[in-house]
Amino acid sequence: MVGRPTFLRNTRRWVARAGALVVAALLPWGLWRTRWSAPSLARADTFDPAAPVVRVVGPPLGYAPRPRIDGARTGRAVTALPTRAAEAWRRRLLPIATTPAVADNGDVVVVVGTEVVRIDKTGKSLWSTTLDQATAFSAPVLTSDGAVVVVDNGYVLWRVDRAGHVQWRSPLPVNIAPARRRARQRRVTSLAVDDGSVLVALEQQLLRVDAAGELLLRQSLQETLVGGVLRWGKRYVVTTDSGAVWAWQPPEALTRLGELGGHPRGGGLLAGERTLAAVVDGDRLVALDLKTGVVTPLVTAGTTGSPLQGPPTLDYNGILLVTSAIGELLGVNSHGELVRRAAIENVGLLGSRDGGAPFPVVGGSLSTSPPLISDRAGRLAFVRASGRVGLLDEHGELSTVARRLCSVPIAVLPAGDGRMLVACESGTLAMYENETP
Repeated sequence: MVGRPTFLRNTRRWVARAGALVVAALLPWGLWRTRWSAPSLARADTFDPAAPVVRVVGPPLGYAPRPRIDGARTGRAVTALPTRAAEAWRRRLLPIATTPAVADNGDVVVVVGTEVVRIDKTGKSLWSTTLDQATAFSAPVLTSDGAVVVVDNGYVLWRVDRAGHVQWRSPLPVNIAPARRRARQRRVTSLAVDDGSVLVALEQQLLRVDAAGELLLRQSLQETLVGGVLRWGKRYVVTTDSGAVWAWQPPEALTRLGELGGHPRGGGLLAGERTLAAVVDGDRLVALDLKTGVVTPLVTAGTTGSPLQGPPTLDYNGILLVTSAIGELLGVNSHGELVRRAAIENVGLLGSRDGGAPFPVVGGSLSTSPPLISDRAGRLAFVRASGRVGLLDEHGELSTVARRLCSVPIAVLPAGDGRMLVACESGTLAMYENETP
Protein backbone atom coordinates (compact mmCIF):
# COMPACT_ATOMS: atom_id res chain seq x y z
CA MET A 1 0.00 0.00 0.00
CA VAL A 2 2.98 2.26 0.49
CA GLY A 3 4.42 1.84 -3.00
CA ARG A 4 1.22 2.61 -4.87
CA PRO A 5 1.13 6.34 -4.11
CA THR A 6 4.80 6.65 -5.14
CA PHE A 7 4.11 4.87 -8.41
CA LEU A 8 1.15 7.12 -9.09
CA ARG A 9 3.17 10.20 -8.36
CA ASN A 10 5.94 9.09 -10.75
CA THR A 11 3.39 8.24 -13.43
CA ARG A 12 1.76 11.65 -13.15
CA ARG A 13 5.16 13.35 -13.33
CA TRP A 14 6.06 11.51 -16.56
CA VAL A 15 2.65 12.23 -18.08
CA ALA A 16 3.01 15.93 -17.26
CA ARG A 17 6.45 16.03 -18.87
CA ALA A 18 5.20 14.24 -21.98
CA GLY A 19 2.26 16.63 -22.21
CA ALA A 20 4.57 19.63 -21.97
CA LEU A 21 6.67 18.23 -24.84
CA VAL A 22 3.57 17.74 -26.99
CA VAL A 23 2.35 21.28 -26.28
CA ALA A 24 5.77 22.71 -27.10
CA ALA A 25 5.82 20.79 -30.39
CA LEU A 26 2.33 21.92 -31.38
CA LEU A 27 2.59 25.51 -30.15
CA PRO A 28 3.89 27.00 -33.44
CA TRP A 29 1.05 25.29 -35.34
CA GLY A 30 -1.48 26.61 -32.87
CA LEU A 31 -0.09 30.12 -33.14
CA TRP A 32 -0.18 29.91 -36.91
CA ARG A 33 -3.86 29.03 -36.71
CA THR A 34 -4.60 32.16 -34.67
CA ARG A 35 -4.88 35.69 -36.00
CA TRP A 36 -1.17 36.24 -35.73
CA SER A 37 0.36 36.39 -39.16
CA ALA A 38 2.59 33.72 -40.65
CA PRO A 39 5.24 36.25 -41.70
CA SER A 40 5.62 37.33 -38.08
CA LEU A 41 6.31 33.76 -36.97
CA ALA A 42 8.67 33.22 -39.89
CA ARG A 43 10.74 36.20 -38.80
CA ALA A 44 10.83 34.90 -35.23
CA ASP A 45 11.77 31.33 -36.20
CA THR A 46 14.54 32.35 -38.60
CA PHE A 47 15.83 35.40 -36.77
CA ASP A 48 19.31 36.50 -37.80
CA PRO A 49 20.66 39.30 -35.57
CA ALA A 50 22.99 40.42 -38.36
CA ALA A 51 20.22 40.77 -40.96
CA PRO A 52 18.41 44.10 -41.51
CA VAL A 53 14.79 44.13 -40.39
CA VAL A 54 12.22 46.36 -42.12
CA ARG A 55 9.10 46.92 -40.03
CA VAL A 56 5.81 47.95 -41.58
CA VAL A 57 3.68 50.15 -39.36
CA GLY A 58 1.18 51.79 -41.73
CA PRO A 59 0.94 54.70 -44.14
CA PRO A 60 3.80 57.15 -44.73
CA LEU A 61 4.10 59.80 -42.03
CA GLY A 62 5.15 63.40 -42.44
CA TYR A 63 3.96 66.91 -43.15
CA ALA A 64 5.05 66.37 -46.77
CA PRO A 65 6.16 62.72 -47.09
CA ARG A 66 6.03 62.82 -50.92
CA PRO A 67 5.49 65.34 -53.73
CA ARG A 68 2.02 66.91 -53.56
CA ILE A 69 1.84 65.64 -49.97
CA ASP A 70 -0.65 62.74 -50.10
CA GLY A 71 -1.39 59.67 -52.20
CA ALA A 72 -4.05 61.56 -54.19
CA ARG A 73 -1.57 64.40 -54.91
CA THR A 74 -4.11 67.01 -53.78
CA GLY A 75 -1.67 69.57 -52.37
CA ARG A 76 -3.62 69.70 -49.12
CA ALA A 77 -1.64 70.34 -45.92
CA VAL A 78 -2.59 68.41 -42.79
CA THR A 79 -1.42 71.30 -40.60
CA ALA A 80 -2.25 75.01 -40.64
CA LEU A 81 -0.29 77.31 -42.92
CA PRO A 82 1.08 80.54 -41.44
CA THR A 83 -1.29 83.47 -41.10
CA ARG A 84 1.47 86.07 -41.23
CA ALA A 85 4.82 84.51 -42.05
CA ALA A 86 8.37 85.51 -41.19
CA GLU A 87 11.57 83.76 -42.17
CA ALA A 88 12.71 81.28 -39.51
CA TRP A 89 15.92 80.19 -41.26
CA ARG A 90 17.54 79.90 -44.67
CA ARG A 91 20.11 77.42 -45.94
CA ARG A 92 22.10 77.38 -49.16
CA LEU A 93 23.09 73.93 -50.41
CA LEU A 94 24.41 72.72 -53.73
CA PRO A 95 21.83 72.82 -56.55
CA ILE A 96 18.81 70.55 -56.16
CA ALA A 97 16.39 69.39 -58.84
CA THR A 98 13.64 67.59 -56.93
CA THR A 99 11.02 68.42 -54.33
CA PRO A 100 12.23 67.86 -50.73
CA ALA A 101 10.24 65.89 -48.15
CA VAL A 102 9.26 67.04 -44.66
CA ALA A 103 9.06 64.48 -41.83
CA ASP A 104 6.52 64.39 -39.03
CA ASN A 105 8.99 66.08 -36.63
CA GLY A 106 9.72 68.95 -39.03
CA ASP A 107 13.00 67.57 -40.40
CA VAL A 108 13.67 68.32 -44.07
CA VAL A 109 15.05 65.62 -46.39
CA VAL A 110 16.57 66.81 -49.65
CA VAL A 111 18.58 65.23 -52.46
CA VAL A 112 21.74 67.15 -53.33
CA GLY A 113 23.75 65.61 -56.15
CA THR A 114 25.00 62.23 -54.93
CA GLU A 115 23.81 62.77 -51.36
CA VAL A 116 20.65 62.48 -49.33
CA VAL A 117 20.72 65.22 -46.68
CA ARG A 118 18.58 65.57 -43.55
CA ILE A 119 18.16 68.95 -41.82
CA ASP A 120 16.29 69.46 -38.56
CA LYS A 121 13.45 71.95 -38.12
CA THR A 122 15.88 74.65 -36.92
CA GLY A 123 17.99 74.43 -40.08
CA LYS A 124 20.82 72.39 -38.56
CA SER A 125 22.34 69.56 -40.63
CA LEU A 126 21.79 66.13 -39.06
CA TRP A 127 23.46 63.82 -41.58
CA SER A 128 24.26 63.26 -45.24
CA THR A 129 24.52 59.89 -46.99
CA THR A 130 26.37 59.36 -50.27
CA LEU A 131 24.80 57.07 -52.87
CA ASP A 132 28.02 55.50 -54.21
CA GLN A 133 28.78 58.52 -56.41
CA ALA A 134 25.48 58.08 -58.26
CA THR A 135 23.31 61.16 -58.66
CA ALA A 136 19.79 60.79 -57.35
CA PHE A 137 17.14 62.12 -59.70
CA SER A 138 13.84 61.23 -58.05
CA ALA A 139 12.21 63.19 -55.26
CA PRO A 140 12.79 61.64 -51.81
CA VAL A 141 9.77 59.77 -50.44
CA LEU A 142 9.29 58.99 -46.75
CA THR A 143 7.99 55.63 -45.56
CA SER A 144 5.92 54.88 -42.46
CA ASP A 145 8.99 54.30 -40.28
CA GLY A 146 10.73 57.49 -41.41
CA ALA A 147 13.07 55.91 -43.95
CA VAL A 148 13.85 57.66 -47.25
CA VAL A 149 13.35 56.06 -50.66
CA VAL A 150 15.08 57.53 -53.72
CA VAL A 151 16.12 56.42 -57.23
CA ASP A 152 19.56 57.32 -58.65
CA ASN A 153 20.63 57.92 -62.24
CA GLY A 154 21.81 54.33 -62.56
CA TYR A 155 18.21 53.23 -61.96
CA VAL A 156 18.95 51.89 -58.49
CA LEU A 157 16.35 52.21 -55.74
CA TRP A 158 17.82 53.12 -52.33
CA ARG A 159 16.32 52.91 -48.86
CA VAL A 160 18.01 54.99 -46.16
CA ASP A 161 16.76 54.85 -42.58
CA ARG A 162 15.97 57.96 -40.55
CA ALA A 163 19.45 57.87 -38.97
CA GLY A 164 21.13 58.04 -42.40
CA HIS A 165 22.15 54.38 -42.76
CA VAL A 166 21.62 52.61 -46.07
CA GLN A 167 19.29 49.66 -45.47
CA TRP A 168 19.46 48.31 -49.01
CA ARG A 169 19.94 49.21 -52.66
CA SER A 170 17.95 47.48 -55.38
CA PRO A 171 18.86 47.76 -59.11
CA LEU A 172 15.68 48.25 -61.12
CA PRO A 173 15.22 46.05 -64.23
CA VAL A 174 14.63 48.78 -66.80
CA ASN A 175 14.84 48.58 -70.57
CA ILE A 176 15.70 52.10 -71.69
CA ALA A 177 17.61 53.15 -74.79
CA PRO A 178 21.13 54.49 -74.09
CA ALA A 179 20.22 57.88 -75.54
CA ARG A 180 17.34 58.13 -73.08
CA ARG A 181 19.58 57.03 -70.22
CA ARG A 182 21.88 59.97 -71.00
CA ALA A 183 19.03 62.45 -71.19
CA ARG A 184 18.97 65.16 -68.57
CA GLN A 185 15.22 64.93 -68.08
CA ARG A 186 14.14 61.52 -66.84
CA ARG A 187 10.70 60.48 -65.68
CA VAL A 188 10.54 58.75 -62.33
CA THR A 189 8.28 59.04 -59.29
CA SER A 190 7.76 56.81 -56.28
CA LEU A 191 4.91 56.04 -53.91
CA ALA A 192 5.43 54.33 -50.55
CA VAL A 193 2.59 51.89 -49.81
CA ASP A 194 1.12 50.95 -46.41
CA ASP A 195 2.47 47.38 -46.57
CA GLY A 196 6.05 48.64 -46.82
CA SER A 197 6.41 48.15 -50.56
CA VAL A 198 7.26 50.94 -53.02
CA LEU A 199 5.67 51.65 -56.40
CA VAL A 200 8.04 53.23 -58.90
CA ALA A 201 6.77 54.86 -62.10
CA LEU A 202 9.87 54.86 -64.29
CA GLU A 203 9.71 56.05 -67.90
CA GLN A 204 7.36 53.46 -69.45
CA GLN A 205 7.23 50.99 -66.57
CA LEU A 206 5.51 50.45 -63.25
CA LEU A 207 7.55 48.49 -60.71
CA ARG A 208 6.61 47.22 -57.27
CA VAL A 209 9.46 46.57 -54.83
CA ASP A 210 8.84 45.06 -51.40
CA ALA A 211 10.08 46.34 -48.04
CA ALA A 212 13.26 44.26 -48.33
CA GLY A 213 14.19 45.56 -51.80
CA GLU A 214 12.98 42.58 -53.83
CA LEU A 215 11.13 43.16 -57.10
CA LEU A 216 7.56 41.88 -56.82
CA LEU A 217 5.83 43.00 -60.01
CA ARG A 218 6.52 44.80 -63.26
CA GLN A 219 4.14 46.31 -65.82
CA SER A 220 5.12 48.01 -69.09
CA LEU A 221 3.35 50.56 -71.27
CA GLN A 222 3.98 51.91 -74.76
CA GLU A 223 3.98 55.51 -73.53
CA THR A 224 5.98 57.55 -71.03
CA LEU A 225 4.41 58.06 -67.62
CA VAL A 226 3.81 61.65 -66.48
CA GLY A 227 3.16 62.90 -62.96
CA GLY A 228 2.98 60.64 -59.95
CA VAL A 229 1.29 57.41 -58.94
CA LEU A 230 -2.13 58.10 -57.43
CA ARG A 231 -3.67 55.95 -54.71
CA TRP A 232 -7.27 55.09 -55.68
CA GLY A 233 -8.75 52.74 -53.09
CA LYS A 234 -7.11 49.37 -53.68
CA ARG A 235 -5.90 50.47 -57.09
CA TYR A 236 -3.34 52.92 -58.43
CA VAL A 237 -3.83 55.41 -61.24
CA VAL A 238 -1.19 56.82 -63.61
CA THR A 239 -1.26 59.17 -66.60
CA THR A 240 0.88 59.11 -69.72
CA ASP A 241 2.38 61.79 -71.93
CA SER A 242 -0.48 61.56 -74.43
CA GLY A 243 -3.13 61.89 -71.71
CA ALA A 244 -4.11 58.23 -71.38
CA VAL A 245 -5.20 57.23 -67.86
CA TRP A 246 -4.52 53.71 -66.55
CA ALA A 247 -5.44 51.83 -63.38
CA TRP A 248 -3.43 49.06 -61.77
CA GLN A 249 -4.48 46.67 -59.03
CA PRO A 250 -1.49 44.36 -58.47
CA PRO A 251 -1.05 41.63 -59.52
CA GLU A 252 -3.63 42.21 -62.27
CA ALA A 253 -2.78 43.79 -65.63
CA LEU A 254 -3.17 47.51 -66.30
CA THR A 255 -6.64 48.73 -67.29
CA ARG A 256 -7.21 51.75 -69.52
CA LEU A 257 -9.75 54.13 -67.97
CA GLY A 258 -9.92 56.92 -70.51
CA GLU A 259 -8.23 59.84 -72.27
CA LEU A 260 -7.68 63.38 -71.03
CA GLY A 261 -7.38 64.66 -74.60
CA GLY A 262 -3.88 66.11 -74.39
CA HIS A 263 -0.66 66.33 -72.39
CA PRO A 264 -1.36 66.52 -68.62
CA ARG A 265 1.15 69.05 -67.35
CA GLY A 266 2.51 67.86 -64.03
CA GLY A 267 0.10 64.94 -63.95
CA GLY A 268 -3.25 64.97 -62.19
CA LEU A 269 -4.92 64.60 -58.81
CA LEU A 270 -7.83 62.63 -57.45
CA ALA A 271 -10.66 65.03 -56.69
CA GLY A 272 -13.07 62.42 -55.37
CA GLU A 273 -13.96 58.76 -55.41
CA ARG A 274 -14.23 58.70 -59.20
CA THR A 275 -12.73 61.94 -60.53
CA LEU A 276 -9.25 62.72 -61.83
CA ALA A 277 -8.47 66.37 -62.58
CA ALA A 278 -5.58 67.71 -64.66
CA VAL A 279 -4.45 70.70 -66.68
CA VAL A 280 -4.22 69.62 -70.31
CA ASP A 281 -1.87 71.32 -72.82
CA GLY A 282 -1.98 74.48 -70.72
CA ASP A 283 -5.32 75.24 -72.37
CA ARG A 284 -7.89 73.78 -70.01
CA LEU A 285 -8.59 72.20 -66.65
CA VAL A 286 -10.54 68.98 -67.16
CA ALA A 287 -12.16 66.30 -65.00
CA LEU A 288 -12.19 62.64 -66.03
CA ASP A 289 -14.83 60.30 -64.63
CA LEU A 290 -12.79 57.20 -63.80
CA LYS A 291 -15.88 54.98 -63.99
CA THR A 292 -17.27 56.09 -67.36
CA GLY A 293 -14.25 57.69 -69.07
CA VAL A 294 -16.20 60.90 -69.76
CA VAL A 295 -14.08 64.09 -69.81
CA THR A 296 -15.60 67.41 -68.71
CA PRO A 297 -13.85 70.76 -69.34
CA LEU A 298 -14.01 72.92 -66.21
CA VAL A 299 -12.15 76.09 -67.14
CA THR A 300 -10.08 77.23 -70.13
CA ALA A 301 -7.09 79.49 -70.64
CA GLY A 302 -9.41 81.96 -72.33
CA THR A 303 -10.82 82.81 -68.91
CA THR A 304 -7.55 84.45 -67.91
CA GLY A 305 -6.03 85.19 -71.31
CA SER A 306 -2.90 83.17 -70.52
CA PRO A 307 -1.89 79.50 -70.18
CA LEU A 308 -3.00 77.52 -67.16
CA GLN A 309 -0.31 75.87 -65.05
CA GLY A 310 -0.57 72.35 -63.66
CA PRO A 311 -0.99 70.31 -61.68
CA PRO A 312 -4.07 71.74 -59.94
CA THR A 313 -4.70 71.79 -56.19
CA LEU A 314 -7.79 70.57 -54.32
CA ASP A 315 -8.86 72.50 -51.24
CA TYR A 316 -10.75 71.04 -48.27
CA ASN A 317 -14.07 72.32 -49.65
CA GLY A 318 -13.63 70.30 -52.85
CA ILE A 319 -12.72 73.33 -54.96
CA LEU A 320 -10.13 72.80 -57.70
CA LEU A 321 -7.54 75.57 -57.78
CA VAL A 322 -5.34 76.45 -60.71
CA THR A 323 -3.14 79.44 -61.57
CA SER A 324 -2.35 81.12 -64.86
CA ALA A 325 0.99 82.24 -66.25
CA ILE A 326 0.19 85.86 -65.44
CA GLY A 327 -0.52 85.07 -61.78
CA GLU A 328 -4.28 84.76 -61.58
CA LEU A 329 -5.89 82.19 -59.30
CA LEU A 330 -9.05 80.41 -60.39
CA GLY A 331 -11.21 78.13 -58.24
CA VAL A 332 -13.91 75.94 -59.79
CA ASN A 333 -16.35 73.48 -58.30
CA SER A 334 -17.29 70.07 -59.68
CA HIS A 335 -19.86 71.68 -61.99
CA GLY A 336 -17.28 73.94 -63.60
CA GLU A 337 -18.63 77.05 -61.86
CA LEU A 338 -16.03 79.71 -61.11
CA VAL A 339 -16.31 80.26 -57.34
CA ARG A 340 -12.98 81.86 -56.53
CA ARG A 341 -10.82 84.31 -58.43
CA ALA A 342 -7.87 86.43 -57.29
CA ALA A 343 -4.66 87.98 -58.55
CA ILE A 344 -1.76 86.53 -56.56
CA GLU A 345 1.00 88.28 -58.48
CA ASN A 346 1.43 91.66 -60.10
CA VAL A 347 3.68 90.62 -62.96
CA GLY A 348 5.34 92.89 -65.49
CA LEU A 349 3.94 91.89 -68.86
CA LEU A 350 5.93 91.61 -72.06
CA GLY A 351 4.66 90.84 -75.53
CA SER A 352 1.42 89.21 -76.58
CA ARG A 353 0.23 86.25 -78.58
CA ASP A 354 -2.54 86.00 -81.17
CA GLY A 355 -3.79 89.43 -80.22
CA GLY A 356 -4.64 88.19 -76.75
CA ALA A 357 -3.48 89.30 -73.33
CA PRO A 358 0.30 89.66 -72.83
CA PHE A 359 2.21 86.95 -70.98
CA PRO A 360 5.03 87.21 -68.43
CA VAL A 361 8.43 86.34 -69.84
CA VAL A 362 11.26 85.17 -67.60
CA GLY A 363 14.62 84.36 -69.16
CA GLY A 364 13.20 84.70 -72.66
CA SER A 365 10.41 82.12 -72.26
CA LEU A 366 7.22 81.48 -70.39
CA SER A 367 8.00 80.08 -66.98
CA THR A 368 6.05 77.63 -64.83
CA SER A 369 5.35 78.21 -61.16
CA PRO A 370 5.16 75.38 -58.62
CA PRO A 371 1.60 74.36 -57.64
CA LEU A 372 -0.20 75.81 -54.63
CA ILE A 373 -0.81 74.18 -51.27
CA SER A 374 -3.94 74.66 -49.14
CA ASP A 375 -4.99 74.08 -45.54
CA ARG A 376 -8.26 73.33 -43.72
CA ALA A 377 -8.91 77.00 -42.94
CA GLY A 378 -8.92 77.87 -46.64
CA ARG A 379 -5.50 79.54 -46.69
CA LEU A 380 -3.22 79.09 -49.68
CA ALA A 381 0.56 79.29 -49.93
CA PHE A 382 2.42 79.83 -53.19
CA VAL A 383 5.78 80.58 -54.75
CA ARG A 384 5.81 82.05 -58.23
CA ALA A 385 8.33 81.63 -61.04
CA SER A 386 9.43 85.19 -60.30
CA GLY A 387 10.59 84.03 -56.85
CA ARG A 388 7.76 85.75 -55.02
CA VAL A 389 6.47 83.87 -51.96
CA GLY A 390 3.04 84.69 -50.62
CA LEU A 391 -0.10 83.71 -48.74
CA LEU A 392 -3.77 84.15 -49.60
CA ASP A 393 -6.09 83.81 -46.63
CA GLU A 394 -9.65 82.50 -46.56
CA HIS A 395 -11.00 86.05 -46.87
CA GLY A 396 -9.01 86.80 -50.01
CA GLU A 397 -6.38 88.95 -48.30
CA LEU A 398 -2.99 88.64 -49.99
CA SER A 399 0.30 88.97 -48.11
CA THR A 400 3.83 88.89 -49.47
CA VAL A 401 6.29 86.71 -47.57
CA ALA A 402 9.34 87.29 -49.80
CA ARG A 403 9.52 89.47 -52.91
CA ARG A 404 12.20 87.45 -54.70
CA LEU A 405 13.59 84.43 -52.92
CA CYS A 406 15.25 82.84 -55.96
CA SER A 407 15.05 82.64 -59.75
CA VAL A 408 13.86 79.03 -60.14
CA PRO A 409 11.62 77.84 -57.28
CA ILE A 410 10.82 74.12 -57.10
CA ALA A 411 8.15 73.75 -54.44
CA VAL A 412 6.32 75.16 -51.46
CA LEU A 413 5.54 72.57 -48.76
CA PRO A 414 3.80 72.41 -45.36
CA ALA A 415 6.35 71.95 -42.58
CA GLY A 416 4.34 71.77 -39.36
CA ASP A 417 1.71 73.87 -37.62
CA GLY A 418 2.09 77.46 -38.81
CA ARG A 419 5.19 76.62 -40.90
CA MET A 420 6.03 76.17 -44.58
CA LEU A 421 9.14 75.43 -46.61
CA VAL A 422 10.18 76.82 -49.99
CA ALA A 423 12.85 75.05 -52.08
CA CYS A 424 14.80 76.46 -55.04
CA GLU A 425 16.83 74.83 -57.79
CA SER A 426 19.84 76.92 -56.75
CA GLY A 427 19.93 74.96 -53.48
CA THR A 428 18.22 77.58 -51.32
CA LEU A 429 15.87 76.28 -48.63
CA ALA A 430 13.82 78.83 -46.71
CA MET A 431 11.60 78.04 -43.73
CA TYR A 432 8.78 80.43 -42.82
CA GLU A 433 6.64 80.43 -39.69
CA ASN A 434 4.05 82.57 -37.95
CA GLU A 435 5.35 85.94 -36.86
CA THR A 436 5.82 86.29 -33.14
CA PRO A 437 3.99 89.28 -31.53
